[in-house]
Amino acid sequence: VGGIIEAMQKKYAMIKGERLRVVNETKDLWKLEGEKTVPKAQVNTGWKWIIKGAEDEVKKKADEQARKKAAKEEEARKKAEAAKKAEDETAKRGRSKSKDKSKKDKEKKEKKEKKEKDKTKKAKDSKKEKGKSRRRSESEAEEEEESESESRRKKSSKKVKTKAKKTKKRKRSSSEESYTS
Repeated sequence: VGGIIEAMQKKYAMIKGERLRVVNETKDLWKLEGEKTVPKAQVNTGWKWIIKGAEDEVKKKADEQARKKAAKEEEARKKAEAAKKAEDETAKRGRSKSKDKSKKDKEKKEKKEKKEKDKTKKAKDSKKEKGKSRRRSESEAEEEEESESESRRKKSSKKVKTKAKKTKKRKRSSSEESYTS
């Protein structure tokens, strides 16, 4: 888009040598000034580029830079692999001391990690125990409340019974008094 094309033949509603600016682009066509179009596939047969659009040049430069960057990364990766292989080979040849040190370092790291795991596990276990004890204490409290309420009910029912007995005795005594008099 933005480039200029030239007709190479009398085609596309253009005469040979006519030049037009590219205004827009579709999948298969370039749209030109004056509502004319040319097929992209017929480049260099029916028409040719005189000045390519700025967008095309920018795309090409970006693609080229991306390819160069990928090639550099690939080369750096290969060099790193080669260096690592060389280090491994020299370490295998005669550096048993460094192997011992690295083994000791690994063992120390593993011990530290194991201790940390144990600490976190203990902390989790203690939290679980606290949660269980809280649950137990809550359930115990509920049981105590239930037993207290039952004992209150029993006491109140006893009071009601004793009151009923007293009233019966009074009635009896009053009825007996009425019989005697």
